[in-house]
Amino acid sequence: ATVGSVEGQVDIAAKVLSAMVLGQTFAPLVLLIGHGSQAVNNPQQAGLDCGACCGQTGEVNARALAGLLNCPKVREQLRSQGIQLPESTHFIAGLHNTTTDDIRLYDLVQLPVSHQQDLTLLEQQLTAASASARAERAPALGLGKLHDRPEVLHRELTRRADDWSQTR
Repeated sequence: ATVGSVEGQVDIAAKVLSAMVLGQTFAPLVLLIGHGSQAVNNPQQAGLDCGACCGQTGEVNARALAGLLNCPKVREQLRSQGIQLPESTHFIAGLHNTTTDDIRLYDLVQLPVSHQQDLTLLEQQLTAASASARAERAPALGLGKLHDRPEVLHRELTRRADDWSQTR
């Protein structure tokens, strides 16, 4: 089967789910998060992004996989391989910005209305996790004094990422 055919897509989906040890039980929302950095004036910028994605961010791969796993035709044919993706499960692609620890979710307009409450809770949890990660690494970045000021710490990390004089 060619990769572009439904059979090829099913083969890819089955292999990915198997490699991630997914295939038995699925939550209503399953996140597929790639990672990437935010930097300017950095000659090593590609090295800060995903090595498995050839020095690009993982956004494209996460979005492509989420689209594939949300496809009704792919899900239908996965059943023949013993993989049951419940209709109630929806895959969401995202990107973890490793510079600012922000997490951006993509293609949310495709999320079923039935999942909106779960999404709201998830977004709150991701915001809290991002703030916690920033606070944890603040001392190593010389920003320990901002540990208890999450908004200011976030602004400073974003400012540094966008500052042409900051090469790291």
